[in-house]
Amino acid sequence: MNIRKERYLAVLLFALLVLSGCAARREMVPDNLPPSAPEAPYTAAPDAAPVEPAPTVRSADSGNYEEVLINADNWRQFFEIVELPMTVKNSFGEIDEIKQYYCVVLRDEYAQRMRYHAGWSVKFTFTFPIDIETLDFKPDAFQYFHTDDHLFATEATRDAVFDWNALGKDAWGQERDVYLLTHSADFQNAFFQGTASYAYDVWQGFYINIDQIRLESVSGSVQFNQW
Repeated sequence: MNIRKERYLAVLLFALLVLSGCAARREMVPDNLPPSAPEAPYTAAPDAAPVEPAPTVRSADSGNYEEVLINADNWRQFFEIVELPMTVKNSFGEIDEIKQYYCVVLRDEYAQRMRYHAGWSVKFTFTFPIDIETLDFKPDAFQYFHTDDHLFATEATRDAVFDWNALGKDAWGQERDVYLLTHSADFQNAFFQGTASYAYDVWQGFYINIDQIRLESVSGSVQFNQW
C-alpha cells in the first residue's frame, strides 16, 4: 500500500468517526461573494435554473410586504446553495482550520428585500454525498481552491432552516469568532459543516459537490418588503 493510500485510509477513518458524531447534534451558534475577492476563489457553479411557475403569493396583513409560500417547484427561483468557508485562528493569529459551511441562502435579487425580525421560516431537507478531498489553500492570502483529489466517505440527509437570522454570504472567508461578534447570524441554514485542517503535509477536509445535492422536501414561507 503506497503512502497516499495509507494517508487516505487514516483520514477516512477519522472522517467517519467525526461524521457519526456530527449527525447526532446540530450546532446552534451562530448571502457567494468574498469580502475582497481573492484571486480566482472557488465558487460553486450555479444550479441550472429550470422554468419555474409563478410564485404563490399570499395577501399580507398590512399590505406593505408580501409572503411567498416556498415549495419544491419554486424554491430555486428564490434560493441557492453556497459554500461559505470561514477560518478558525489560534492564539498566534494563524489559521488552524477552515469551517466549510454548506448553506441555503436567498438569491441576491431577493436578499435586499428580505423582511427582518419576522416569524417566517423555510425548512429544507437535503441528501448529498460527502467526500474527503485535498485543498489547495494558501492561508496568508486566503486563496482557496478545491482539487480533483477526492475520496467518497458517506451519504447524509440533513435539515436546514432559513429565516431572517440566517448565516449570510458576507461570512465568506471571515474569521469565525470575529464574525459572530458583529453579526446575529446562526448556522441553522447550514445543513453541513466540513472542517478542513493541515495534515500529512497538505490541507484536507470534507467536501460536498453542490451539483449532487438533492432536495428531499421543503416547506414554509418567506416575507419580502415591497420596495
